[in-house]
Amino acid sequence: MVSLIGFGCKYEKKEDIEPTVKEPRIYKHDDELLASGKTIGGDNCYVIGSKSLSTTPRIIPSIYAVGIHYQIQFETLGKRDDGYFIFRTETSELHFDVYSIESGEKIKTIDVKTILQEECPELQVAALYFGEDVYQGKPCMKFAIGKHPDSFEDGLEDIHQDAYLDVDTEELFIVERSDQSMQLSMRQETAIFQDFNHNLFKLNGIEGVSVGPTYWEDCCMVSMPITSLPRENKRLYMLFPNLKEELEAIKQRGWSNEDEVPYILICLTDYPTSEDIISLFLTDGQEISFEGMKISKYSSADGKEHDIHSFEEYRQYMKTYELIDESELYPIFRSE
Repeated sequence: MVSLIGFGCKYEKKEDIEPTVKEPRIYKHDDELLASGKTIGGDNCYVIGSKSLSTTPRIIPSIYAVGIHYQIQFETLGKRDDGYFIFRTETSELHFDVYSIESGEKIKTIDVKTILQEECPELQVAALYFGEDVYQGKPCMKFAIGKHPDSFEDGLEDIHQDAYLDVDTEELFIVERSDQSMQLSMRQETAIFQDFNHNLFKLNGIEGVSVGPTYWEDCCMVSMPITSLPRENKRLYMLFPNLKEELEAIKQRGWSNEDEVPYILICLTDYPTSEDIISLFLTDGQEISFEGMKISKYSSADGKEHDIHSFEEYRQYMKTYELIDESELYPIFRSE
């Protein structure tokens, strides 16, 4: 079943532009789930994917891991006077593998290509972005969709919309795109890990780590190559009892080269502090070092640069982000 909710607006053409047809290009993508798990009796969870973060399944906290598979041809028909390209796409393959994040077992495969063909054949996939989301309180995968243009002129109508696919029922919702910015949870507690020059993980010898706020309530996402995880950290391996054994098995299988090191994506719930986050990834006995840590004048509350020697000083000098409307954050799907 497809539900249409609102429609996109037309593009007002300002001047004639000659269509520029380019050779079609095929994009292929396959996620692979190597392992997943969650806290016993809690909602912290993780997935491990092969080769890189880009091929690591998405997390719908704290119930599903979703692997994305597609082969889509993009044909460029031209560019509008506002710089927006007009594409015609042809989808050879598009399906989602849905796994239980607790057990790692595949629950089902959703044939998205067939759903689109049967329910809205006049529409096409409009962008190579597929993300986890919530619609009407339901766990969904979201992607851009639009009219299939027969020509450059036909493509000048900007009717791209958002498609939400309910992971449980496989119902498709097509919704008018919104320019409303997303609310992000945990911006204050994760900012200390996001400065490219003074990233606290990097200062403590842990490479390749990304920590980011999310639009999920009181959650942050931490990703890194599995080679950056500590061999010994009681807190981490008590939080995820099967993780250490899974890591050893993956390392024994090996990988082709350093560009294909498997990545782990961890969802930490219940508003962990900056201290909570980094303590999971330090080797037991390792003291946190703030040597070289600074807050730039652009990020400080008083417009001055400050040397930072502790989390307390960081919170003292770091500018405060605007308070968010927590009612606009997505509640996670908690364990029953």
